[in-house]
Amino acid sequence: MNMDIPNNFKQKNNQGNIKKTSDIESVISLSHLGESIDIDPKTISEACAKAAKEAYHLGETNDEESYREDMEEVLTQILKEKAKKKR
Repeated sequence: MNMDIPNNFKQKNNQGNIKKTSDIESVISLSHLGESIDIDPKTISEACAKAAKEAYHLGETNDEESYREDMEEVLTQILKEKAKKKR
């Protein structure tokens, strides 16, 4: 019996909380009151995209993409600065 695997088949190797090395390097780590928090920049990007879309629909911006990029840059920079101060 021959089973063909479709071209778009992707095997997911991650199990549990295991992260790829490339993911670990890009994570922003903060600590507050003894608790450590890891923030994935992808999460920031997704949140900024949703906020930019809402801002566009509310008429706060005419350029959704630039709004998202600016917001993402500001948030990422602030979090990185806070992470450096806590070290």
